[in-house]
Amino acid sequence: MPFSDPPPPAPGADAAEIHAWLDGAMRGRAEVLGSEPACRRGCDTCCSDVVGIRPWEEARLAAAVLALPPVDRDGVRARTTAAVRQSEGAFDAWPPPEVLRRDWRLGGRRCPLVDPADSSCLVWPSRPATCRAHNVVEGPAGICDTPGAIGMAVPYADLLALADRLHGAAPRRWLTAAVAEALG
Repeated sequence: MPFSDPPPPAPGADAAEIHAWLDGAMRGRAEVLGSEPACRRGCDTCCSDVVGIRPWEEARLAAAVLALPPVDRDGVRARTTAAVRQSEGAFDAWPPPEVLRRDWRLGGRRCPLVDPADSSCLVWPSRPATCRAHNVVEGPAGICDTPGAIGMAVPYADLLALADRLHGAAPRRWLTAAVAEALG
């Protein structure tokens, strides 16, 4: 199915501009597919996967984490420390070993940036490109939480590949490792 994506930002654009372009392209693709994204703020089903972060977005994420209210930042620090400890050094590898990805999902772990109180992303406006690209259409909000439910994903791999080509590289680190570094 052909998509009419907005023109990508020029090389050297900052992460906020790239993220805005990606959000617009994903909304446009969902419209072409005849649906609204079922994904929403507070839906954390995809947040149980190992997410990579691109070099061009690390500074934006770090600033968002450091700008959190102290109570939220302390919670992120505690969850990040626990995740790093449980990974037994696997955070140092990219891409992460498949066994870590499997254990992360099956162990019920979530991204340390997910607020346990309401399942929302604490840095939603600054979330990484990979998180932005996970969108499901053709299903009600929360479809991913329904066992056996099938939704149609918005095609996004080409958008991420284009952003990587124009703006300096694919993911090189695990998001949790970048958060741990930002928190010192």
